[in-house]
Amino acid sequence: MCFEKDLEVFRITKSFKRTLRWMIAKGMLPENRKCPCCENLMRIVNCHTKVKDGLIFKCSRLECRDVKVSIREGTIFDQCHMTLMEILRVIFYFFTRGFNALQAYRDLKEFGLPVIHYGYVYDVYRRIRHLIHVYFQNHYRKYKLGQMGRAVEIDESKFTHFSKGGQDTKVWVLGFYERGTKDVRAFVMKDRTEVTCTQMIRDSVQEGGEVVTDFWRGYNNCKDFYTHRVVNKAKYGSGMGEY
Repeated sequence: MCFEKDLEVFRITKSFKRTLRWMIAKGMLPENRKCPCCENLMRIVNCHTKVKDGLIFKCSRLECRDVKVSIREGTIFDQCHMTLMEILRVIFYFFTRGFNALQAYRDLKEFGLPVIHYGYVYDVYRRIRHLIHVYFQNHYRKYKLGQMGRAVEIDESKFTHFSKGGQDTKVWVLGFYERGTKDVRAFVMKDRTEVTCTQMIRDSVQEGGEVVTDFWRGYNNCKDFYTHRVVNKAKYGSGMGEY
């Protein structure tokens, strides 16, 4: 299956025109856009000046002949130093093969690409991760956990990140697990106070639902908004009881 996907990606990225048509068909690039001056639809034309991809959006009206817009403007490919073929291959490495930026860079170098740099690949990975982050943030705001009577398990944990300079950064993370759907969410806590913990739970869990926590005092206010059940992990390790 992965081999078939490899062949499909390499077939698409073999030529610039085929890559452009495929990305427009998938909604990754706009097929047309409105002129910022007259609101008429602009069309894609060849541009022989020094611009990426050699194509721009241009208005057909004489009054707007100086209005030129890059085909990448408004997309995650704007200000990216790689060609569209290279970007599409990097996206394939990220989602299908699960490569990190260094693995994708090394694989692209095997094809003998003359101007590929690790910084360019890392920049595409950073843009993809940011796009995924924005998508899930919007999803979390729109859909809260605990709907349809599903119980939500909540717990906090401390994580330590060690940097190259030998310094370590410690952060507290609040995690949510919805029974039934197995939906998992985790957020970094700005502090470990009771007010912050309660607000983060209210932002993520539908009020009136059922939540399951341990006996930490940061969860004391949950009984005011939810059916609060607790687990005495220190004594039993599992099992539920009324708060």
